[in-house]
Amino acid sequence: MTKAVHCFLMPTFVCFCVIIVACATRRLNLAPDTMSRHTYPYSSEININYETSGQGARSMILLHGFGASLESWNDILPMLDNTFRIYRLDLKGHGLSAKPHDGKYSIYEQARIVTAFIKHQQLRDTILVGHSYGGAVAIIAYLSLAEAAQPNPITTMILIDSAGYPQSFPFFVTVLRHPILNPIVQNLIPARVRAAHTLNRLFYDRGRIAEERVNRYARYFDLPGAHYALAQCAKQILPPNVVTVLARIPTITARTLVIWGANDPVIPVSVGQ
Repeated sequence: MTKAVHCFLMPTFVCFCVIIVACATRRLNLAPDTMSRHTYPYSSEININYETSGQGARSMILLHGFGASLESWNDILPMLDNTFRIYRLDLKGHGLSAKPHDGKYSIYEQARIVTAFIKHQQLRDTILVGHSYGGAVAIIAYLSLAEAAQPNPITTMILIDSAGYPQSFPFFVTVLRHPILNPIVQNLIPARVRAAHTLNRLFYDRGRIAEERVNRYARYFDLPGAHYALAQCAKQILPPNVVTVLARIPTITARTLVIWGANDPVIPVSVGQ
């Protein structure tokens, strides 16, 4: 998203950092032909959309940011498929995943779905990657699995401009949390205009905002239940026991790579540091 990238990493993961940086300067890529779409039945009412690709021996789960979808990872997918078995998830309320009017859209609910997915797939020695909002979900998912007596299936994490420490709400979250602005913006402004405006405020280099990238967001904004789901995610974005969560972050023992854009306007690089 940004012109410069800061990396705080273990040497083992330098290659992944190089891949991310390379993606900032290459053309957009479509998902490979080997991609396969699936549905994970988290419950009788909640189906989670996900796609698999890659032939690698080690599994990697990719979690997108707020308001996005699994298509966020299209650009780097071709560079990962020869090394990893990739699982890209649409978080609850996003993309093609379920958007029920059940009021359960907290970070913890998203993390419960991710941990249930990992157990359902019987994954081991897994790399969990989270971007922005998805990074917070990844942290909670790891901490939840760490409470179990058995070995944690998440042995590596990659956090890209990840939420996790206190900060002011981004503008798009503030709008969705507002009882008056939310319905006005979501119902009266076309999805593509909303997506383009948001990306223009997020990208340091606006020349990278290609039409395909705008469409990746816009095509899901007005699906049935999407307005409700995004508003609920925004309202529940802050965990009620955030102090407890913050205290547990230093207990993470998984090898972790942190990647940050120096000019990130949403989550400052100080959070990464």
